[in-house]
Amino acid sequence: VTIDGNGDGKVSKDEFLAFSKKEGEDRFSKIDANADGDAFRGRVVPSDAEIDSFGKRGITEKKARQTERGCAGL
Repeated sequence: VTIDGNGDGKVSKDEFLAFSKKEGEDRFSKIDANADGDAFRGRVVPSDAEIDSFGKRGITEKKARQTERGCAGL
């Protein structure tokens, strides 16, 4: 997938926005492990399946930040 949708060697605003939307949808589908349309549905801490799909490194860093702020486990 290329950001230059029409291959003219330039990236228009429309091409950029279309690419960004597709990229966002792809990322969201990766963290919405059960494909219900909600990432982390009503939970501060995601399910194990969502952790696996999102990547343990990112979740571990998020939990570390929550602990630093005193809000871990909320």
